[in-house]
This record gives sequence, C-alpha cells and structure tokens, in this order.
Amino acid sequence: MNHCSKIPKLALAALLMTFCISPKVHAEKPATPPTTRVIKVLGIGNSFTGNAFSLLQPMGVRSDKCRLILTQANIGGCPMEKHMRLAKLHEAEPDNPEGMPYATSVNDENGKQRRTRVGLREMLASDTWDIVTIQQLSAQSPDVANYRPYARELYDYIKKYAPQAEVVMHQTWAYRADGDFDRVFPDKPSYGQEDMYRDLTAAYKTIAKELGVRLIPVGAAFQLAREVRPFVPDTATDRGSLTQPSLPNDKNSLCTGWYWDISDSDLRCDTHHAGIQGKYLAAAVWFEFLTGLNPYAEGIAAGDLADADAKFLSGIAHQVVAEGKRAAIETAAAPR
Repeated sequence: MNHCSKIPKLALAALLMTFCISPKVHAEKPATPPTTRVIKVLGIGNSFTGNAFSLLQPMGVRSDKCRLILTQANIGGCPMEKHMRLAKLHEAEPDNPEGMPYATSVNDENGKQRRTRVGLREMLASDTWDIVTIQQLSAQSPDVANYRPYARELYDYIKKYAPQAEVVMHQTWAYRADGDFDRVFPDKPSYGQEDMYRDLTAAYKTIAKELGVRLIPVGAAFQLAREVRPFVPDTATDRGSLTQPSLPNDKNSLCTGWYWDISDSDLRCDTHHAGIQGKYLAAAVWFEFLTGLNPYAEGIAAGDLADADAKFLSGIAHQVVAEGKRAAIETAAAPR
C-alpha cells in the first residue's frame, strides 16, 4: 500500500500521540546503574546519515537502558554506487588511497591513537557490529534504478566482512517544500516534495523487500510531521533588506533553511539537510527503531529544542516506528 495514502490517518494518530507521550520524572539515578544493553551501529552513507547521528549520539550515551556505539562510514554526496565502486577498487588495489575514503582511529606502535584512512573492508572488520545501515543519495533516491545492483552488492559485501551484522536501510527524506526541485530533477517538470516522497518511499520499500531487510522510516516521519505541522515558506520578508543575524521565518522547518554563510556573509538556504528539529526527529526514529525506547518518554534530552517541540517530534517518531512494526507483523501473519 502506498504510504502517502495513509498520511491523513497517521497524522491524526500522531497528533493524538503527542498528548500521550510524557517524559519520566527525572529521579535521582542509583549509585550502581542497571546493566545496559549495548548496540553497535555502523552507518554507511553520506551527510544524511551524519544528520541522523548528530543527536542520536548523545541519546545513546544518556540512556540508562541501552547504550549506542555509533561509527560512520560517510562520504559527502555519496550514492550507493560510489561506496561499492571504491570498495571494489580497494579490493583490487589495497594501497590506492582513492579506495580508502573513510577516517578512523588506530593505535600506533607507541600505543597512541592517530587518525588514518581505510577502506570499507577495514571499517566492517573493525568491530563486531550489531547493525550496519545503508542509504541512497537523496538526489538519486526517487529512482529505483539507481539502487540496482549496488544495494545488493553492498549487502553482500557487508555480509562478507561483518556476517553477524543485521543490514538495515535508512530511508532518507524529501526536500523542503521550497526546495530546488527544478535544479535537482530537471527532467521532472512541476516535481515537488510530495512527488519526491512518494517516489523515494516506493524505491526504498522495493529494495528493502528485495534484500529482505528492515527500513528505518525517517522519510516517513519527516512527511508525517510536515502533514501535522506544516512548514509555510516565508514570502513576506524582503530578504534583500536583511542584515545579520536576522533571517526569514523558518518556523516548523525540519531542514536547515536560511542561514548566513560565514565564508562570504551571504544569505543562503539549505532545503536538503536536516536542521535542529529534523536532526532530533531523525535521531528519535533511529533511537526507537534500534532500542524500542522513545527518547522523550525516557526523559532523554538532546539538542537545543523547546520541550513542546521535542514532545511533538518524539510523538511522530513513535507513531511511525510503531506503524512500521505493525505492518511487519501483519505481513508476516498474512497467508501465503
């Protein structure tokens, strides 16, 4: 079933959910904390994985019940095809620096840590990962052809060097409503946020089904939050008359939005990457997906958000993750 068709129903449920989830009372922690579950996660992706990890890291550290150990194998603006191409290059030419794009820390002969560059093979073999995630470049995410054969090749490569890990797909999000769709998708006239979400959702679900993997529904959470609490582009402000630090109104934006570029003092707008609210929403989805715990309900704070915003976004995350679990159970129980 197309997820878009369920948004109004989910929107109502999510709106109700925001009034149901309440934080735990912050009682004094016991001197000896209970044994915590540890989940080790390696994210293979680009800046969108980095956006999700930005606040997921402190959430994973502050939880008494479940500790997340996060490592990123990210390359800016990188699609699945490039991750796989560089992995193959590293296999064929282990000393070629182009095949070693990932930064990591190692101990030198004196026992001191130093930063070095490694290939994907070394990243996968560097720890006993519980979860390894993959994602598509946002600009390529709406077209399922961009995932083939690279998603399958990545899956097989991960299983070769980290056979114990569960491979999971990170569903990325559609751009903001006022995004540069005409530039990114010049062959799709009148393409917009809802179109991008519809197409990327279909592509991610198709590939996840082909691989037999679970999907972290961040894109669905973004779209649901936008349905319940819409972002309206500011067309009233004369941007040419603004001076630092004044900005156009970006209320309810999940993306970075307007900002002053420190390099040239120009006013710019990022309608792709997550802003503070988007980072919190993405982290809340990941956190509940990985641990079964809702950060707001657990009293876990992350990011400089108003309490009302954290409550709303956690409610959205809870609703979308719960919906995904319910759909998985229904699918498993369906007669074959």
